[in-house]
Amino acid sequence: METGEGDSPALPQQLGSWLRAFEEFLARERRSSPNTVVAYVRDVAGLLEFAAGEGIVDVRHIGVLVIRRYLGLLHRRKLDPASIGRKIAAFRSFFGIVARMYPTYDDPMEAIRSPKKARKLPRVLSVDDVFAVLDGSDEEDDPLAIRDNAILEVLYGGGLRVSELVDLDDESLERSDGAISLRVHGKGDKDRLVPLGRKAVAALEAYLAVRPDLLAGAGEAAGNGKEHPLFVSRGGTRVGVRTVQRLVERRSRGVLPLRASPHALRHSYATHLLDGGADLRAIQELLGHASLTTTQRYTQVSLDHLMDVYDRAHPLAHGEPKERGE
Repeated sequence: METGEGDSPALPQQLGSWLRAFEEFLARERRSSPNTVVAYVRDVAGLLEFAAGEGIVDVRHIGVLVIRRYLGLLHRRKLDPASIGRKIAAFRSFFGIVARMYPTYDDPMEAIRSPKKARKLPRVLSVDDVFAVLDGSDEEDDPLAIRDNAILEVLYGGGLRVSELVDLDDESLERSDGAISLRVHGKGDKDRLVPLGRKAVAALEAYLAVRPDLLAGAGEAAGNGKEHPLFVSRGGTRVGVRTVQRLVERRSRGVLPLRASPHALRHSYATHLLDGGADLRAIQELLGHASLTTTQRYTQVSLDHLMDVYDRAHPLAHGEPKERGE
């Protein structure tokens, strides 16, 4: 059967027309990105081809059982849950349009659940690994190296997201009796106060002492006279996210088996606090998590670490115990 341009050759005319209408809906009404349009249309085309293979020529005859059989096929093909979840999202959009056109139509997607995504536990560095990354500077007198030391100490010492770190301004610093806390603007447009330890404070003070060297000759370039970024590049412009990512990757190369990331330092901060006996609610506040459930991931990481230590160190962890002497 002939189909219009862009249709799958396996699609009957009515199904092909619906696919074209869906593509137009995504591009014009929803204003989805070109990549989303291509992906969603491809996902729905796969379902329509499957339905056509079962002799279905009318989109209204694609029911729950057909969709479940197709999803079962995807499972047998070992498609990962995230990809299946995206396809189900595409199907919801598609059949939502069909339901709008036919008021008495029962949307089959109302009976379809999205698969649960397997949540990966965050990667955590040991305390020794973190120290290896933080202490990896070669040029102690170079202003940029001193700035980099401060960035890493504040990133780990405050458990910040990399976006939060680069958004810090001079006004973010709150001083009290030699201590420094950071007023951090985080996700959900929420502010939180994050205290820094002595080492992070010392590194930050050392950086602030040499920052004028980086600002020399910058003039209005340093924040365009309106902003006062805390961490700046040579010339006075605000340090970007990619600069921090490259810094962490460079410092971890050669001292760790795998390259670290800024977020790995944040995960490590949380886990090390938990290992040290910090309250989970306090860690939630320090990290700026809206939900305690997010913070609770670190309890599993901490437990896994504890069991690993037990397996390596406890005399009863492997095999039969040796006979005890009298």
